[in-house]
Amino acid sequence: MQALIQTVGTSPEPIRFAVSQPGVVAVAFIVTQETDKVAQAIRREFPDRLFQSYQIVDSPESMNRLIELGREAYSWLRDTAQVDHEGIAVDATGGRKWMSAAAALLATSLGVPMQYVDVEYDGRTPKHGSERIVPLENPIEQDPYIGYQKAQGYGKRALLATAIALEAIPTPSSADADLFAGLSAIYRTFHRYDLFEHLTTSLGKDFEDAMARVNRAARSRPRSQESISGFLSQVQTAKDLIEQIHLEKESETVTWIGEDGKEKSMRWPTPLLIADLINNARRRFDAGAYDDCVARCYRGFEAITQWILRRDLGITNLKSEVAARLEEGGERPGAGLDANCNLLRLTNPNVGALLYGQVNNVSSFKLRTPMEARNDSLLAHGTRPVDKIQAEKALAQLETLFEALSPGTPQVVIPELPPLFN
Repeated sequence: MQALIQTVGTSPEPIRFAVSQPGVVAVAFIVTQETDKVAQAIRREFPDRLFQSYQIVDSPESMNRLIELGREAYSWLRDTAQVDHEGIAVDATGGRKWMSAAAALLATSLGVPMQYVDVEYDGRTPKHGSERIVPLENPIEQDPYIGYQKAQGYGKRALLATAIALEAIPTPSSADADLFAGLSAIYRTFHRYDLFEHLTTSLGKDFEDAMARVNRAARSRPRSQESISGFLSQVQTAKDLIEQIHLEKESETVTWIGEDGKEKSMRWPTPLLIADLINNARRRFDAGAYDDCVARCYRGFEAITQWILRRDLGITNLKSEVAARLEEGGERPGAGLDANCNLLRLTNPNVGALLYGQVNNVSSFKLRTPMEARNDSLLAHGTRPVDKIQAEKALAQLETLFEALSPGTPQVVIPELPPLFN
């Protein structure tokens, strides 16, 4: 080390030994009124070193002050002594226990290593020549536990934040670095899935590459292999279903000739695609993005009606065929979700009962409230934010409706990070 931030106690021997090490050019002492004389004596012994002293009150209540002064000492070593960050260490050998504890916190906050001077004693007397420097790595760099706990806290609510947190974990071993990079790649791919990229691009290869990386790195953590294996199994199940959704999307494209004589096409909703949309709406709700949730719910209601209209009535051209059938039934043609639901009410009593109820013997559209919440939001035609209660009601209605029409349709489950530090 080139520079030390050193707590000073009443014993000069370990301080002298640390300062005497080859390469040390600057030392910042943290002293009390009593131990300042020890620091002054050391300074006289080594006139070729740069020194600076910072004095604190000898009391455990001074722990925070020690950390503040330690940061000032760090700035002095960088700016005045011209020592790089990598050349600075905190030596917590001297001083009382509370000083050593504060010095450890200081080293952690600065991101620098620590060292300790170990000495053998003959009774109360240090044995000459028995001193040795014991290097102590910075706790944050030594153990990625804290960073991993942060990543676990994000979980399925914030996929990109999880990936970023995993990438930021300091890893002293290359195997751990590979493990966290692989886990991050998995969650970045889930984030792309959350952005609906799987509807236009296959994500299978990205999942497979990331899983292979985690699997290789897991060999360095034999105690965690079982939990990692279980996690990868869940990722594999999710990946397979995401790929199935990607392929089904292509197979469900419907074409027809429009009124202008040109060929039209539409990627028609299927139960699997609708379930995936509802799953996405649930994740938006869990993340507190209520406007996004209700926007997806609206599209979910619309997709359900489109699926049923095609399945039961063979409709492919929504605009013209739905309007024509409503006119045939003596109803106002209309358009969009209102028109779709109205036609289902006329043609399918079972579905109609799910969409409409009776209030004072008058037919009442059950989806009116979620539709109004969506229409009034900034994502549609208004400026009113959607609140949690509105989003919760819309999502519950959507999930209930879909479960009644297509029970048991599988949904992608994004797994939680596996426990690695148990």
